[in-house]
Amino acid sequence: MAKKEKVQKTRKTAEERRKPITHDKIYKIMLWVTFIVAGAFFLINVFKMNVPGIIAVGGAILLFAAVVFVMKKVRIRSYTKEFVVSIGLEFIIFAISLFSGESYSDDFPMFLAVIGMSGMYMEPKYTRTQIVIADVLLGIMYLVDSKKGGPLGQYILCVVIFT
Repeated sequence: MAKKEKVQKTRKTAEERRKPITHDKIYKIMLWVTFIVAGAFFLINVFKMNVPGIIAVGGAILLFAAVVFVMKKVRIRSYTKEFVVSIGLEFIIFAISLFSGESYSDDFPMFLAVIGMSGMYMEPKYTRTQIVIADVLLGIMYLVDSKKGGPLGQYILCVVIFT
């Protein structure tokens, strides 16, 4: 009898492992990724004594935390929360790129990772929106500080390949 129960218990755990990931888990993973990445760059700015970087990244973290808090209080659908977090992560990367990095070419992979990570689980229309917002932010980054972007032709090529 005990052996039969053990086999059923083993089957149950195997079935539980095969369940698809829930949207609440996706949302929590995205929150962890966002706060860890932003926190790491915040600390890098603190160690480098980069005051504009500390203010920009710290402000982005605070704004993002406020948005997450409001979404929790309002009880928004999980799909919408995922979308807001993925867009928020793009704006945090934008702040990091403008005030922390040496050149923008280092930040293309971060934008791509955000879109790829969220694109695995979200609706395709959300992924398209993310790509458009990332392209706009990449354009704004070059307009704000073109020295970090390198030659314009190379930057445009990178944006086109990214898209």
